[in-house]
Amino acid sequence: MREFQQKQKNQRRLYSRTALLLLFILVLILIRGTWSVYQKARISSNKVNEISAKVQALEKKEKDLTESIKNLNTPRGVEEEIRSKFSVVKEGERAIVIVNNQEKEDPDAGESAGGFWSRIADFFLAPFH
Repeated sequence: MREFQQKQKNQRRLYSRTALLLLFILVLILIRGTWSVYQKARISSNKVNEISAKVQALEKKEKDLTESIKNLNTPRGVEEEIRSKFSVVKEGERAIVIVNNQEKEDPDAGESAGGFWSRIADFFLAPFH
């Protein structure tokens, strides 16, 4: 009988408002810690993605620069680079300058030639043409 009374006493203590309140506070503390760890993991994951994208861009740039350096190590590559940067020619060569001599039409010239009244007449007579 004494054991039964002792169990009841322990159960009353365990299910008392104070014990439940302490248990609730403990659960809140654990949830807060878990949430904090989750937020930090998310931030870290985003940073890892950003850094890996930067690493890929840098690797591509390194590859392009290595190819450019290999090209500049050859006489032909040096010549191409000089010709692209500066307008130079070798001895015995001549530079040809191509000039686009087509006259460009002035889009406003046609409108101003007819005047205001001709544009209005064209607007109303256009469906009948």
